[in-house]
Amino acid sequence: SQVRLRLSNLYGDGPVTIGPVRVAKHAQGSAIEPDSGRAVTFGGKASIAVGKGESILSDPVAMPVSAFERLAVSLYLPVRSGTSTVHDLAIQTAYIAPGDTTAADVFPAGETDTSRFFLTDVEVAAEPGAHAVVAIGDSITDGVGSTLDANARWPDALAARLRADPRFAQIAVLNAGIAGNRILNDAADPYLGPKILSRFDRDALDKPGVRWVVLLSGSNDISAAERLKTPEANVSAEQIIEGMKTLIARARAKGVKVVGATLVPKGS
Repeated sequence: SQVRLRLSNLYGDGPVTIGPVRVAKHAQGSAIEPDSGRAVTFGGKASIAVGKGESILSDPVAMPVSAFERLAVSLYLPVRSGTSTVHDLAIQTAYIAPGDTTAADVFPAGETDTSRFFLTDVEVAAEPGAHAVVAIGDSITDGVGSTLDANARWPDALAARLRADPRFAQIAVLNAGIAGNRILNDAADPYLGPKILSRFDRDALDKPGVRWVVLLSGSNDISAAERLKTPEANVSAEQIIEGMKTLIARARAKGVKVVGATLVPKGS
């Protein structure tokens, strides 16, 4: 019955002002369904200054949504942001144009990208009994190789299977995969993200309604030893297992069950 958005400036190099912001029902391409757009506010204000390293959760927006409905979120930045928070592998087309075009039914022709900027969460006011399972891992979970704009990642397939079974229809699937991610070490390239040990609470355990986590990670910890050839990257199987045990203990302390997924074969 309601939607709210989280905008992040976690990796910005200074404060960033965002707004106006609007959320709408997506039609096709850069178009939204006419008259479906709703203004998003932050503490009652149309724009918000998000401090360096911070995030902001919007006010609730009255907007009934159904499972798998596609939403379009439009953001206006009145001032150049500099370095920003970005999900590199969104596998969804983003449309970029000058000026405040957030209220347009058809976004003006301009630059496109396949990353997601600033937007990290879309939350909904769900029915009682709704829960969530978080899929956390690397490129396999993030969706490398899946079709652009098709929502064809394996967590999307899991969500569809759960929704099709009345016993599990109230379970949402949250995708917390980052291509190139590792359990034990941060990535040298910031696009590949911080280690799961440091982001586990923020990206999984602290999400509303979470009851389960599917952990599919560790292959990049193994391959990095061969690829990077640095002392830090040269980890053992025992270290990876201990890292997994640490994640499991933190999850159980919050009443969350961890499902371990078998690593797929790789050429390492």
